[in-house]
Amino acid sequence: MTLTITYPSVLPPASAYWKYGPQQKGAPSTWYKFVAAPNPASAVYTLTLADNALGDDDWDATTDIVDQGGPAASPVAAVPTVGATKLALLACLLAITGLLMLRRMDT
Repeated sequence: MTLTITYPSVLPPASAYWKYGPQQKGAPSTWYKFVAAPNPASAVYTLTLADNALGDDDWDATTDIVDQGGPAASPVAAVPTVGATKLALLACLLAITGLLMLRRMDT
């Protein structure tokens, strides 16, 4: 079965169609990239699905295809964070500032 999905706007160029489910019969469910044919100049994805094959989440030949998935941008950019040492230093500075403010209020 060929399924064409049209989204309301153009998808990012690095997007892919991700699915959540087992990649083999009896395997645990995980996220994985599903082979889809995106048209980078539009908002259209074309998926080819088959019953009891990769992309059918129940892996049963019941003529029903269970599909959980959607487009996602990849790769994801890393979010910058503060290391544990710097975080501890910031907490100490905040505590010192708080104590100084309390002391100032008492006088």
